[in-house]
Amino acid sequence: MIGIDNNRFSPNTTITREEVATILTRLYKLNSEEETNVELEDLDGWSIKYVKAVVRNKIMPSLEVNRFKPKQKMTRAETMDFIYKAIKQMNLGL
Repeated sequence: MIGIDNNRFSPNTTITREEVATILTRLYKLNSEEETNVELEDLDGWSIKYVKAVVRNKIMPSLEVNRFKPKQKMTRAETMDFIYKAIKQMNLGL
């Protein structure tokens, strides 16, 4: 995992959907460079390839048609649910 910047990790702050997508993409070494037909209207900036990787691999869904809501905050429970789904999807076992 990489912190917010070189000197700050902020473990007590909330986490966004795009940050969870990035963690899962890196953790499970999903191909974030693969071209994809995942069309989401609300993506921009640094997280696009990570979000598309988790949507393409059916680990995290969009919340509405063509909308991922990358800046939406997540609870720890929601985060763990996606980690569990990633483990199951990748056949890693528990």
